[in-house]
Amino acid sequence: SDTVNSLAIRSTKNTDEYTLFASTSTFLFVYQLNDSETMFDFVLSADAIGIDDQLRFKGITSIASDNDRNILYINDRVRKQIYKTEVKTIINKDRTGIRKIKFLDSIGGRGEDVTNFNDNTYIEYGNNNLFVYDFFNKSIKKFSSDFQYKIEYNNNKLFTDNEFVSMTYNNTFDLLYVLTKTYTVLVLNANNLNEVDRYTL
Repeated sequence: SDTVNSLAIRSTKNTDEYTLFASTSTFLFVYQLNDSETMFDFVLSADAIGIDDQLRFKGITSIASDNDRNILYINDRVRKQIYKTEVKTIINKDRTGIRKIKFLDSIGGRGEDVTNFNDNTYIEYGNNNLFVYDFFNKSIKKFSSDFQYKIEYNNNKLFTDNEFVSMTYNNTFDLLYVLTKTYTVLVLNANNLNEVDRYTL
């Protein structure tokens, strides 16, 4: 079964409008909606990005966004890559009528370098940083918004005993909350990735 991931970004031009991005493993769908619930318009769908669509999606497992800069990050687990894209022509309805997902950069590929992934399962964005959970390595890597490696949190025992589900960034306290299948929640300081708390729901 295909998992659907979604997120919404508010327009900076028309503050009552949002852009909804929804992904399946091989497609990204984009819709426009508004606060008054009178609009739900299909904008585009894409199964690839880049020049001549050379980067075809094979296994999107999560998406994340930098709402302030109209950036959408796409995590392709099968390709072992994360794509950085610009979506401002969609969010702010470019007056030329062009609506596109513009490829900016990518990171990843299999290997042992800090910028490689063995099984990039999930991504989250917060405070100009991208957090990447790697299922194989049982670790969370932290990168800057332009893919500069910063630090890594490793905990083989925790993630073996408690399978990773998702993570959420808390902007107010600069914390990263990690949810597992056993309902154990790991709380990390998002700056240095030190453990702050751990509890069970």
